[in-house]
Amino acid sequence: METCADLETAAPSHAKPHPLRRLHSRPAKHAWLREVGIVLGFYYVYQTIRSLANVAGVKSRAHSNANFLVTVEKTIFVYQEHNIQQAFLGANWFIKAMNVYYGTLHFIITAGLLIWLYAKRHDAYHRLRNLLGATTFLALIGYWAFPLAPPRLYLQCDGDIPALGPEGGLVKPDCFVDTLAKVGGLWDYQSSAAKAIANAYAAMPSLHFGWSLWCA
Repeated sequence: METCADLETAAPSHAKPHPLRRLHSRPAKHAWLREVGIVLGFYYVYQTIRSLANVAGVKSRAHSNANFLVTVEKTIFVYQEHNIQQAFLGANWFIKAMNVYYGTLHFIITAGLLIWLYAKRHDAYHRLRNLLGATTFLALIGYWAFPLAPPRLYLQCDGDIPALGPEGGLVKPDCFVDTLAKVGGLWDYQSSAAKAIANAYAAMPSLHFGWSLWCA
């Protein structure tokens, strides 16, 4: 009678090992230089497209596209962005925490996961890197073809809006409040760093959402 050990010994030598038991491949010694080059190349493409945001006519197109989008949202009864912001304007601590979250983890977690994949799961790294790159590239095409003003620029208030109301929370005007400017975070859109890298008319598609989905 054959034992389990005999059956295991008789297994064909060409049988593939279970994928969970397969050793993870290791990157070549200087392969990281190529990856840095790819990142820099993407950054150059992004900066090129971002520079187009300053071309005459893009601002008016971005606001026109925002009007169109809001009209569509109102038509199908899903325009709730203003109401949602109004609901949180009194909670300055929450707004500031979300501003810091929005401005930091978007980059830190994405870059951290890429580095972890490269070092610890290199056999999956290239496929996932290419997926993230394709997602980002498609978004760049969207920014070029359909510039879109974000809420903070779409519906602005005339004149200065008081930063704080009588009870310590932000007032609730009939417009969108730029909470980075009024409440703060680690940076705002008027800082030199933001002006150097941010595209003011790249509201959609949202890379914050796309990269977060990739991270998940």
